[in-house]
Amino acid sequence: MGLTRPLIRNAAFVYVVHWPALYHMTDPWRASRNFMVEWLSVRGHEEIVFGSEGNLRQYFYARLLSDRTHTWLIPNSIELPAHEPTPRAAGLPLRFLFLGRLEEQKKPQWLLHGWRAALDLGLRDGMLDVLGDGTMRQQMEELARSLGIADSVRFLGYQSNTGSHLDDCDVLLMTSVFEAHANVPLEAMAHGRPVIATAADGVQESFTDGREGFLVPLGDAQALGARIVQLARDPELRARMGAQGRLRARDFNPQQQREAYRSLLESVLQRRGRELSR
Repeated sequence: MGLTRPLIRNAAFVYVVHWPALYHMTDPWRASRNFMVEWLSVRGHEEIVFGSEGNLRQYFYARLLSDRTHTWLIPNSIELPAHEPTPRAAGLPLRFLFLGRLEEQKKPQWLLHGWRAALDLGLRDGMLDVLGDGTMRQQMEELARSLGIADSVRFLGYQSNTGSHLDDCDVLLMTSVFEAHANVPLEAMAHGRPVIATAADGVQESFTDGREGFLVPLGDAQALGARIVQLARDPELRARMGAQGRLRARDFNPQQQREAYRSLLESVLQRRGRELSR
């Protein structure tokens, strides 16, 4: 104990924010609990790490932060596949892929309504594969039947081989209402696939609307459907966006992330060293 106490007293604590849902909470108990946890975490640590600018903004909205002193933006990283992306074989139905948990955060109901809108706008010869499981799976399967889209939507459940599915799709779809910093668009871009995603916090920082893919307003099924149809009808645009996405994914390489954390730790150690030398 004689050794432990000075170590704890002289330690520097860094908090990596991992729950960016402060203003999306609708349950009063959970909202209060989460706010208190974040309030204690922010005040109990010397440095705060955020995955995205949108995530950081939430802490200002909630008045957990008053300035950006001792805050760091360090987004997630992604490894590029060793192989170069290749186009899918000609003549196959277009494959649109949703990759994520079937939970309220991911808003799979927006996905299905957007797919219905795409079919109404003239989408032909396309399949939507839903990769993932969760508490909303049965509800979403029932919704697909009620919308009359069950014959073009496949619920594949949890799959560990996501890389092979990304290689074998044409476009990735994402309909989250919030993320810390979304990995799935980065994975799709690393595999050279364009992305259509909701313009949510933690998502829109990953790519530029109109360059590597499209951002659509949250909950706007017609906008989602229109972008699905646009990419379905334009193979050159899909290829161009996929190639630009591959380049963009290089900005999120693991080495860059490691260097950012190294800079953070060096800054903390230098400041603590100055404090202890006084």
